[in-house]
Amino acid sequence: MGKDWGDWRRHDISPSRLKTFSDCPRKYFYQYVQKIKTPNRLFFLSGNVFDEIAMEEFRADPSQDVEPIVELAGDILLIRIKEAQKDEDKPLLNLDGSPVTDAQGLQEVMDFRTWTRGFLLAWQNGEDYLGNKFQMPPIADTQVQCIWPIQIDGQTIRLNGFADITHTDGSVTDLKMASYWKSSRWTSGRIMSELQWVPYSQALNSNKFRYIVTDKHKSGWKDKRKADPPTVRTFDVDVYPQDVDNFKDLVTSFVRTTDFLNDHLDGVFPPKPQYKGDETAFGAEPSKKKFNEYSLPQVNFCRKLCDFKDVCFKECFGGTFRSESTPDDMEGA
Repeated sequence: MGKDWGDWRRHDISPSRLKTFSDCPRKYFYQYVQKIKTPNRLFFLSGNVFDEIAMEEFRADPSQDVEPIVELAGDILLIRIKEAQKDEDKPLLNLDGSPVTDAQGLQEVMDFRTWTRGFLLAWQNGEDYLGNKFQMPPIADTQVQCIWPIQIDGQTIRLNGFADITHTDGSVTDLKMASYWKSSRWTSGRIMSELQWVPYSQALNSNKFRYIVTDKHKSGWKDKRKADPPTVRTFDVDVYPQDVDNFKDLVTSFVRTTDFLNDHLDGVFPPKPQYKGDETAFGAEPSKKKFNEYSLPQVNFCRKLCDFKDVCFKECFGGTFRSESTPDDMEGA
């Protein structure tokens, strides 16, 4: 299953598309201009099942027993994993590029049930298992399409996406199932860099937005790691006129830099690796290798989470990295 985008036009931009460009213009180029096929990932499947099944079933009656929903969602996730394992056109891979095994798929389902159960119980009880308070306002609707038109260079550009939850008090909620990896933990700073809260609040005429983050936890060692109950945190965001102006500036920069209105014909898409010439950047373990061919991914966030790292490194860096390279050096790539 997926979202029915319904009213989607040529000059529409989704927040996720804009976020991809903001993170790395080159990644945007490979994904949306060249349309290079990417593999499937377990966390994509889990997130979709959580939204489509667990949330939809539970919101109908938050006082109901959570176990039938947890079991149903887990069963559907297992079916989707097995289907994805058979898809040769879009293979289901681990972060290291290896195919997901049957055992790994079953472990993902077990972990998913633990995290989903923890979130639903926190919603039901008003706190997570550690006592962190968590209140979900009464829900008006879920998966609400949000369209916000803005004018740029004489053209109407529409921000088009889906809010996870709207509430009877007029506020809007986006749900995040956060990874247990250290580099992906959510902070207030990261929340402010997300791109849903301004366009969704504007589309829905609301100035109250929140992110509800379910922090997945694991304990154990290497392949013996098991899921622990999640913690749940709420980040409230007030939307001010300056936030709206800043967002419009970001969209304007995107449209002009990518030549969006001209089908990207003269767009500029430099790589933006998260690397500053420091082997310990972003909490990575220092590499024991020299900075030569393909050594940069050893200490770079791109290594695990970018599906285009190989083609990018070959095209933009000639397969060789120099420790003195910075994003400024790569403008002509």
